[in-house]
Amino acid sequence: MVELEEIDIFGWTWAENPIVSVEVSTDGGENWKEAKVEGRKSVEWQKFSFRWYPKSVGEYLIFVRAIDSLGNSQPLTSRRNQVSRAMIFVQNSLDEENLHLNID
Repeated sequence: MVELEEIDIFGWTWAENPIVSVEVSTDGGENWKEAKVEGRKSVEWQKFSFRWYPKSVGEYLIFVRAIDSLGNSQPLTSRRNQVSRAMIFVQNSLDEENLHLNID
């Protein structure tokens, strides 16, 4: 069995109204878990972070969506501000030749 390390997923979010929640899916949008969101100062961007333990080596499609104080959530498709996606490749060891990160 391969012992995998935790991965810190983080980023920045902004909307006209403060972001009160950021949700992360590590299985292509089937299940969502809450990330930690820093409070908003004035109209600045807000940092979010999420600690994830991959179950195994392989490819994972990560989705991230923000929800503002009025309950507005980013749509999955068809808009400029749609849910962000990234393909992550989890490997046994760092192999710089095969390290990839694709972000939509």
